[in-house]
Amino acid sequence: MALNLNSSFLNVGTNFGLDMIRQSPPNIQLVVSPLSVILALAMVQAGARGKTKTQINEAISDGRSASNCCPLLPIIDYYSGLSNNVLTAAEGVQTKIANAFYLDKRYSIEKDYADKIMKEYSAKVETLDFEEADDAAKIIDKFVSDTTEGKIKNFINEKAMKDGFFILFSRWLNYFEKSSTENLTFYMSEDKTREFYINDSQTLHLESLRKCTKPFQIEFIREYRKNRSYAEDEDMQVLSLPYKDTSYSFNILLPKER
Repeated sequence: MALNLNSSFLNVGTNFGLDMIRQSPPNIQLVVSPLSVILALAMVQAGARGKTKTQINEAISDGRSASNCCPLLPIIDYYSGLSNNVLTAAEGVQTKIANAFYLDKRYSIEKDYADKIMKEYSAKVETLDFEEADDAAKIIDKFVSDTTEGKIKNFINEKAMKDGFFILFSRWLNYFEKSSTENLTFYMSEDKTREFYINDSQTLHLESLRKCTKPFQIEFIREYRKNRSYAEDEDMQVLSLPYKDTSYSFNILLPKER
């Protein structure tokens, strides 16, 4: 399925990720994949009704639907196409997605819903004995580890299983091989330490790279004197460095103040 990159949905995805950052405490370091959260919500949306469905629509599509957006691109079609599209490896970039819905065996799941998320999101649907929390957690962990080729482990534990009646998740992993980047050599021109601020009270002092006997190599982009996407305002600087597969880029957002 060819993915129609509808700009409205792209903007929603970007804004969703930025909103997650805004709501995070400023003194906590956090690594999160907004697309993982969006895909999990998209799977819930596929079976939701009423107010719940409306609220999820607002979060992952800004309230757009098949009727008031693009008739050929409803929410399910877009996010299904997105998840399938990124699984196609190119220029050394690999993506692994572990979508799953695990339900306590005391309950049942509607067949239409199970069929929909299996078809559209390649989700694994399975019932487990949540009362045997340790065994259930190990089954889920194994699925996530196997799907991501061992790069995501210890995803869930017994404690997290005990109070729930279902587990729905999407784990999205991008792996960039060396062939997806090129080398860029950086030279420091001054002998002095540099300060890196972790938060308001913690600072790291970074020694000048000039003291190294060899140039410091960063395995990312060999190109020299190339135009790059850069922007700044009174609060921050933003730099975007593309990979060989230009549908991916490494974006750096640097606040001007601590």
